[in-house]
Amino acid sequence: MKPAKRPRIAAWRPTDEQRAEVEAFAVAGYSASEIAACLGVDVNTLRAHCRDELDFSAMRLTTRIAGNVIRAALGAPARMDAGGKTLEEVAPQSWALTFFLKTRGKKLGWSERAEQTGKQGGPIEFDYSSLTDEELALLDRAHAILARIAPRGLVEDGDRPPPDGG
Repeated sequence: MKPAKRPRIAAWRPTDEQRAEVEAFAVAGYSASEIAACLGVDVNTLRAHCRDELDFSAMRLTTRIAGNVIRAALGAPARMDAGGKTLEEVAPQSWALTFFLKTRGKKLGWSERAEQTGKQGGPIEFDYSSLTDEELALLDRAHAILARIAPRGLVEDGDRPPPDGG
């Protein structure tokens, strides 16, 4: 006697809408198994039919965003319709230039940094001589609060101004 045949499940063929959904989920960071569960298909079936969307959607999105940032940084010449009417012109945007150079120009020396040390790499020195007694008391109170809530070692006893304000 032959074993009973299992009923064949219709093969899943993703629609363009489902492919777009897979791409959106992948860009958002969901795993293939999470996407498959959401769509109600087996993860291997999803991988077989939507490999391109799973593997390259984040790269495509990043490329489109980078293209827009570069277009904003450099500007774009006016585009004209068939009748000679201006459709769009993009002037260079300083925020895009700054962003691009901060993120992509580091090897060329374009970076933004803040000095975290005093002269010659030593500690930062503060001049408390111009503070009033009330301001010194407020500073001392703030230091006491920080000492209670900050992790050990973050606030040192030497960080507080001397009692004479000097």
